[in-house]
Amino acid sequence: MRRQPLAAAPVLPAALAFFAAITLPAAAQGPAISGTMESSAAASLGAGASPAFSLGFEEYANLRLKAKAGERGTVHAALNLVAASGSLAPPEAALAAVEAASAAGIGVSFDGNWRGRLWEKWSDDPGAILRRIVGRASILFGNHRDASLLLGREFSGDGESRRRAAALALLEEYPSLRYVASTARRIVGATDHRIAARVDARDCFAATAEIRIEPIRDRVGTGDAFAAGVLDAIWQGSGPEGAARSGLALAALKHGVRGDFAPFPRSITDATLFQASDVLR
Repeated sequence: MRRQPLAAAPVLPAALAFFAAITLPAAAQGPAISGTMESSAAASLGAGASPAFSLGFEEYANLRLKAKAGERGTVHAALNLVAASGSLAPPEAALAAVEAASAAGIGVSFDGNWRGRLWEKWSDDPGAILRRIVGRASILFGNHRDASLLLGREFSGDGESRRRAAALALLEEYPSLRYVASTARRIVGATDHRIAARVDARDCFAATAEIRIEPIRDRVGTGDAFAAGVLDAIWQGSGPEGAARSGLALAALKHGVRGDFAPFPRSITDATLFQASDVLR
């Protein structure tokens, strides 16, 4: 394998299930976007010798995109985000959605936003649920900690070597996976963070240089912004290098916006010009 240095610039109660229909149009034009967002909550109170109280919340967002793709017709894409807690989100619902998408030939991405304390109150074996979802996914957003949970073993080493080993282990365990994408955050101060991104495939990976984010207005949603940037790049036909750069750019820009959204057009993220510092093939 050969390393090519490039110019470097300075699910459920415990997880966000991030499902995306992924297509790769050559030149989509005139996109029309529509969507919905729903919130729900429910509570129940038991009675008798052992009263029980259950409270659940669920947030659901659906984004739909329709665009012309040159002479080839119309491209449709759907993006669904589900965040749930309590006893109102049976894993079978998420599993059924993943299996239906997979059976229809639709690419599935999964973002394992791990929340250990929530899982402790809900399931004694979260890995069993997550493994079934990841087994149908083509893109996984996760790092070595997610790999440890899914594979039942720890990864030695530090930094990039550990992340690469974890990604390769995931790609070997789950044949449907094409990419594993992740970020590494180093906190210097309350408003001074350093972030790097990488995207791993079986035969290569791309890792960006660490960049400085200062000042920080709101870091909530930066992981979602990273995922959106990666998915957009892959949709446009980019490989690991372009996906890592796009994901990092959108995540970096999101730090300057209050609220869990990143309203930046592709022209802005492209102009950010974060580049992958290393590509291994």
